[in-house]
Amino acid sequence: MASDAGEDAPLLSRKVLFSGLSFALFGLTGLLLSLTVFPLFYLLPVSRAQRQRWSRAVLSRVFPAFIRFMKICGLIQVRHQNFDILQSGGRLIVANHPSLLDVVYLIASVENANCLVKPSLFFNPFTAGTVRAAGYIRNDSDTLLQRASESLRAGDTLIVFPEGTRTHPDKPFRFLRGAANIALEAGCDVWPVTIRCTPARLMKNQSWYEMSRSTLQVSLTAHPPLEVAPYLDDSLPRPRQSRRLTQDLEAFYTAQ
Repeated sequence: MASDAGEDAPLLSRKVLFSGLSFALFGLTGLLLSLTVFPLFYLLPVSRAQRQRWSRAVLSRVFPAFIRFMKICGLIQVRHQNFDILQSGGRLIVANHPSLLDVVYLIASVENANCLVKPSLFFNPFTAGTVRAAGYIRNDSDTLLQRASESLRAGDTLIVFPEGTRTHPDKPFRFLRGAANIALEAGCDVWPVTIRCTPARLMKNQSWYEMSRSTLQVSLTAHPPLEVAPYLDDSLPRPRQSRRLTQDLEAFYTAQ
């Protein structure tokens, strides 16, 4: 056993090194884009919506490159199932949130993706320029429902993690009502995506350097939509409609 542990040590050390290098490159790329490419878009005589589309187009190429780099380093393998159903615009995508990189996987996989993000990203020097340029929506914004609905109606794909934070592996799913409220406000169906990570890494309360000698296997599966029409019952107040839809989403992910 001691010999096996000794043989694993160099492999783990390399993975920790490559993991640190990956996240350093990710942060530096975000900072570089914020200082060069994105400011150039503001100098052009185009609408805010066009600037945001250009910024998202840049990210839709940078994020896949980041994932490819992590694959080359032997850190991850990512598989997609049924993602062709998500390529049309105006999709409200909800997903569970087992790992730190879930939003990267999703933005890299769909076109013109908008998303709800935590407020701290708007003040982090490595991410602030990116999230602002792309027009991402703060999940504590007073105008969240209005902005999310406008984004969907404009044909954007909107990504929401209804848990509001990374999944706790030892606790049942508990969804906030934000995703349900957006679906009801915009009158759009909900497109669930399930994300599985084996072994469990980059989860809540895990640091980036807590690596495994096994390559992280990430599987993303797109499911048929949950239609919003049955929940738009005029005889029920909006909070009850939202609660019913949220409970059904929780049940779906628990079953998965």
